[in-house]
Amino acid sequence: MNISKTNRLHNPKVRVILVSMVALLLITSFVIFEILRGPNTLDSNDSELPTAPHTAADSNTPSNTTSADPSRKTYYAWFEADQSTIERHEEIPTEAVYVKLHGEFDKWLIGSPVIVEIPQTKELYRTVVDRMEIDDFGNQRIWAEPDDDEEEFSQLILTVSDSETFAYVSTHDGNYELIGTSDGGWLVPTNVLQAKIDTTKKDVLGRLRDRHTNTKYVPKRSN
Repeated sequence: MNISKTNRLHNPKVRVILVSMVALLLITSFVIFEILRGPNTLDSNDSELPTAPHTAADSNTPSNTTSADPSRKTYYAWFEADQSTIERHEEIPTEAVYVKLHGEFDKWLIGSPVIVEIPQTKELYRTVVDRMEIDDFGNQRIWAEPDDDEEEFSQLILTVSDSETFAYVSTHDGNYELIGTSDGGWLVPTNVLQAKIDTTKKDVLGRLRDRHTNTKYVPKRSN
């Protein structure tokens, strides 16, 4: 048996047939490999194509956030003081509330958020500094408008000097005025002040005048 198989392998025709079968097997294997490899290569490339712009967009996100203006610090215009520790003179209306000032008006910027508290109504209003200027006497004047989602507030006007602070607050529930020093002052409803004005008395110029009659608390802007 072994001698017969060896003789067959030495037969030229048998050898040609074997070589042809091996070559055909190799070619078939190569073709099958290419067919299987081809779709995988395309799928791999296709999956990478949409990924590239997505990755680039993600890489830009932090830089956009970094370049944006930082959020402004939120300030409080004042806060209610402990009324039991405050000396109240007879001429001060019972509706008046003493408030302490933070003393940070020089840090306010255009766009700074400011919380305005009205102790009489326990309301907190969200405002934004809209305008600032120094008047002819060196006093700092600040205007604050309602925040975008604030519907019950109209305007805050502050006048601050080294020793005195005046404020006017306009809300839908009423108007208030603050008269005080650099440390604090009395916040009083405007209608209470109006009721206590004696219009029969003359002012320093010798004329009868009610300062609330024709006063415009919201000055016209100059373009």
